[in-house]
Amino acid sequence: MPDTMQMVTQRGYNGVDLDGTVILGWQDKHAVLTQAKNCSAPNCVLVEGEKGTLMVQSSPGRVQNLRFVPLKGDMIGKTEKDLSADIGIIQDENHMVYEVMEFARIMEENDESAYREAMAQTLRVMDILDILDPRPGAEVCRQTA
Repeated sequence: MPDTMQMVTQRGYNGVDLDGTVILGWQDKHAVLTQAKNCSAPNCVLVEGEKGTLMVQSSPGRVQNLRFVPLKGDMIGKTEKDLSADIGIIQDENHMVYEVMEFARIMEENDESAYREAMAQTLRVMDILDILDPRPGAEVCRQTA
């Protein structure tokens, strides 16, 4: 779990979130997540790490348009060279196909370990969302195993 969590949202007349920004903090890093249903900007995801940045130029569930941009280091007085590389893979048009295939595999193989891992991840996300949005009625009903 993050050490600190903050959220700012804008809600529509019906209480549904239109956009929001979440900042998750750990001792040595932080993540900023922004989403908006009320804009027409292109979808993208940026993940910056110690060796460079991953850029996903599509909806977050797709890795077809994935580019790796290595760290440039000190660029003062130097000519910039494009060392980035396309590392995406061709995917089915409906990216949910892969999640459904994995769910089917887990059930067919009775893969208890993968089931527990997926459930634990889902519950961690739900715990974070419950902390970020403590409004009455915002809790998600959940069944624990």
